[in-house]
Parts: sequence; structure tokens; C-alpha cells
Amino acid sequence: MVTGITLNETSITLLPGETSTLTVTIEPSNASNPVVYWSSSNGAIATIDQAGKVTAVSPGSCTVTCHATGNSEVYAECQVTVEMEWVDLGLPGGTLWATCNVGASSPEEYGDYFAWGETESKDNYSPETYKWSEGSYNTMTKYCSDSNYGYNGFTDNLTELESIDDAATANWGNNWQIPSKVQFQQLFNAFFTTSKWTSMNGVYGWKITSNSNGKSIFLPAAGYRSFTNLKDVGSGGSYWSRTYFGSTYPEKSWNLIFVSGNTNIYNEYRHCGLSIRPVRKN
Repeated sequence: MVTGITLNETSITLLPGETSTLTVTIEPSNASNPVVYWSSSNGAIATIDQAGKVTAVSPGSCTVTCHATGNSEVYAECQVTVEMEWVDLGLPGGTLWATCNVGASSPEEYGDYFAWGETESKDNYSPETYKWSEGSYNTMTKYCSDSNYGYNGFTDNLTELESIDDAATANWGNNWQIPSKVQFQQLFNAFFTTSKWTSMNGVYGWKITSNSNGKSIFLPAAGYRSFTNLKDVGSGGSYWSRTYFGSTYPEKSWNLIFVSGNTNIYNEYRHCGLSIRPVRKN
């Protein structure tokens, strides 16, 4: 029986669609049953075939494991990180924008929808299901600057999402976060970029092109989710920022909202399900 397994890599980083083949060394080298088998802890992030070929699927981290046949206590692991591509649009502060939404694998895919401060998508986006309230607009339990809206007078005066509540960080890893309000303002600043309502592979949205280097990103018109309804798909889009709106509307946070004719940095109820286009952390 195989008594030891060693892999040529203990960690690898890939982009979606990329592959890497792991090689294995077994002990003893003359084992009568040298066959090993492979598995992935999350096939939605990366798969592995029985030849040790890892294929990156979508952003995130998982573990691929090489097991000895007939001896489940002998194995070796490799940590796989799948990174999303990003684009440098030459913006102030060097903000690097992801090429697709969280939950998508290409620029024109809509991806998933998230309530503000929640890290998983769901079926019902309502005050009753919102993580940071006790079921209504004026019972907030986190991110609240007005005691009239906090549960039993709660306030914490947090002005930005913490990393633990950031869906970009939770789903793509510590190198990513939801954009700030300022980063969205820079993205649609005509001094830095040129924005055009167009289509990509039959999907409508905004193409934003850098005035300094000609590079671009595409934000699909993914609509938004309210309660159990999906609205404005194909004609509009709403993207969360990580910036809390503040005391004027404590139940809301800043977001990018657009329709075919215009864009705006606005505010939305935190329980609604919006898209997320991450940026790289500086």
C-alpha cells in the first residue's frame, strides 16, 4: 500500500478557464497498488480529473486532494485560488476593476444578487429576510447611525461595510471588495472615462472606456431583485457600493443605478438584491 504522497505544488493560482497539471510522488515507489484518485472540495471553483489536471471555473478558493487507493488516511492537498481578471482604467488612486460580476464568469453575464451587507444570494429580498434587521426598516442591528432606526435604539456609526460582510471579499477572496461611492463616481467621470450604452453578445449594458489607455469594462443591465421579483432586466442595472448612506436615510446605502439613457449614484433600500462588480483592494 501507498504510505506517503507528495505533490509538486501545495498552492496554485489560476484565472477562470486556465489549467494546471499536478504531479504526484508516492512512497514507497514500488508499492504494489500505486493508483491514486483526485477530488475537489468545490467543483464550482475548480475541477480536477484523474490525471491531476486542475481546471479553474470561477473565482474563489478550494482544495484539491490526492488520495491513496485503499488507504484513506494517506493523502496530499493543494490549495487552488481562482482569481478574476481585472482592468486598469487609469483612474485616480489606481482602482482596478474586475471584468465581471460576482456570480458570473464573463462580462455580459448578470451574476448573483445580494442584499447590502449579505454575502449569499437568496430567493426573497425583503425587510423580513434582511440579515441586519429584526424584520423592519427601523430595527437595524448593524450599520446604523440613527437610534430611531436601530433595534432598541442601536447605533454603531459604521460608514463602510466590514470585510466580513463584503460579498466580493467573501466570494472572491481577500484581494477583492465592493467599490466605494467615490470609486463609482470616478468610473463615470467624463474626465477619466467615456461611457456608452451598447450590447455585448446580445446583452445590453454600459461600456466604460478609459480616456487615458483605451481599456474598458462592461456592466450588464442585470436589473435588481425586490422581495421575490426580478425587475428591469435588460433595461437597467443597480450595483452596490460599500458606502453606507448615513443618517439621512439609515435604511439605505449608496449604489450605482442606470437605465439606457443615464446613470446616477443614488441610494437604495439595503434589503434589495443588487449586482456587485468588485474592485481590487489597494
